[in-house]
Amino acid sequence: MIIGNGMIASAFFQFKTQDDVIIFASGVSDSLEEDSLEFQREHQLLIDVRWDNPGVLLVYFSTCSIADPDRIDTPYVLHKLRMEEELSSFGEPYVILRLPVVLGHTNKLTTLPYFLYSKICSGKSFDLWQHAVRYPIDIDHVVSISAQLITRSERLNNTWNIAFNKYSVHDICECIASLSGHDLYATFVDKGSCYEIDTEFSLQAAKELGIEVGQDYMVNTFKKYLINKPGAVTDKEIVPPRNPAIAGGKPVRDADNPLIFGAPELGASEIAAVTDCLKSRWVGLGPRVAKFQQAFADYKTSPYALAVNSGSSALHLALLAVGVMPGDEVIAPTMTFIATTHAVLHARATPVLVDCDPVTLNIDVAKIEAAITARTTAIVVVHLYGRCCEMVQIMALAKKHNLKVVEDCAHAIESRYQGISAGLLGDVGCFSFYATKSITTGDGGMLTTSSNEIFRKLKTLSLHGMDLDAWSRLNGPTKTYEVTELGYKYNMTDMEAALGLVQLNSVETRWQQRSEHWHEYNRLLSGLPINTPEQIERQPASRHGYHLYTIQVDEAIAGINRDLLAKALKAENVGTGVHYQPVHAHPYYKKHFGYEDSDFPVASAAGNMTLSLPLNPEIGKSEIVAICSSIENIFDYYMR
Repeated sequence: MIIGNGMIASAFFQFKTQDDVIIFASGVSDSLEEDSLEFQREHQLLIDVRWDNPGVLLVYFSTCSIADPDRIDTPYVLHKLRMEEELSSFGEPYVILRLPVVLGHTNKLTTLPYFLYSKICSGKSFDLWQHAVRYPIDIDHVVSISAQLITRSERLNNTWNIAFNKYSVHDICECIASLSGHDLYATFVDKGSCYEIDTEFSLQAAKELGIEVGQDYMVNTFKKYLINKPGAVTDKEIVPPRNPAIAGGKPVRDADNPLIFGAPELGASEIAAVTDCLKSRWVGLGPRVAKFQQAFADYKTSPYALAVNSGSSALHLALLAVGVMPGDEVIAPTMTFIATTHAVLHARATPVLVDCDPVTLNIDVAKIEAAITARTTAIVVVHLYGRCCEMVQIMALAKKHNLKVVEDCAHAIESRYQGISAGLLGDVGCFSFYATKSITTGDGGMLTTSSNEIFRKLKTLSLHGMDLDAWSRLNGPTKTYEVTELGYKYNMTDMEAALGLVQLNSVETRWQQRSEHWHEYNRLLSGLPINTPEQIERQPASRHGYHLYTIQVDEAIAGINRDLLAKALKAENVGTGVHYQPVHAHPYYKKHFGYEDSDFPVASAAGNMTLSLPLNPEIGKSEIVAICSSIENIFDYYMR
């Protein structure tokens, strides 16, 4: 169990600790008054954790400031000292770890080197104590050494310092200034303490672990976290800690200018295109739809493309076109939007749900074959969030059991799998142009296929089962038509296509912008007690669509749940989304199919933890920084 906030707790969250160890790293701010609510909350939490877990090793992270005679009477140090005394009075087993300045994944001014870096980069003069010293240590080394200590029974029930070599603040400033290429404008005044802490244990542990802590340690650590690290923190990103808006702080966005989740990017070109369509007075199915279909087919390198009025319509038509009949079974993921499985029901077939992969949340390929029966005719795969499913294995299963494969590509317009565009990996691909999608036509959709037979079936079914549409009759040799199928009114209109043509022209630019935002989120949120998306594409020559950026918030680890985080971000005037509440969890599916959450444990857990953050192309880096800063502040507030 890991309890706490900030770097230490989150670092241990990423490090696999023993099941019978509780890491208690619930930090409080030095600026709080004695007996403040924050101190009381941490104290009560320690008592509750100890009494609820008798006999379990409790590791408490304290502060090396206790060794400083000039600081021993500050509220913060007195509080930590009280916590240490309280813990030792509870009885065994415990370990108290006192930490000095820890360098790691943070952008808080309260961490000394970041504060100094900010001051140095500002070019302004500031005062520092001439003889003050600090013991900076890399957070990864804190975790490694602490973990080694926890597993050594002879070192339990004691207090240890986790620190390496001592450096003067003067030397730290000069090192940072030199590495960052800035001049140092600091006035060093002779006020400071020079307290000593015992680093013998840490130095011995470093030797056993092969950690080099010589004279280059500080330089290399500063390079890692301040200077040369890709996307290293800058003075503009260093934000003082604040209370979140839900706790009375100032929101990061004004109420009249919120960050809207999934807002479409529409400009003068889109307005002009739709206006031209209206002026032409041909607003239904016509030449713009034909042009849009061809442009989309070219973009996807698809032999055929058919525009329809929604992604949901596309899914329904696709199932019918590949031969799904009433009474058939269709395998589908439970972690998806209900349009996927509704389409199966509209085809009068039965959806057979499959749980998801715990990392990607795409359909778990290993569980598909067990769901196949004699009545199964198709598999619907959903390329969730823009990452393609494991299509080599899926297509092998389909071939083995003579099944058709329909791809739900609502999130995967730009995606590729091993060099092949999403939508051409199975028998037919279905795309959505809803307002929140990478391309929007207000609403709308597209189907792609390599099969002429399937394309002809799709085209006929999309327009009442007619062999000719109105535009073809107007410009063709005949004005009559024949109905050959019981079709649907699913066609796209020229007004929608006019919008789509403009949107398609900039789809790659918007993809690049979302890609940058996606990776910026991963950088800024690293180290927090949340799951962020997997960084590395699993398959060669594959491409993530970066349609959604989703985090997972586990209350047992983070101290708050997904819904509270969403509420807190709403107070910051930052919109979020939930993608998704799994299909099996909805009342309709529970009632008609008898599903239980225990049938799909991975999706059930993910459905309660997953939260999507704004990834709109038009938001800038400053907005991403503000969102991530807000999330960190929210965690800090609730996990103290």
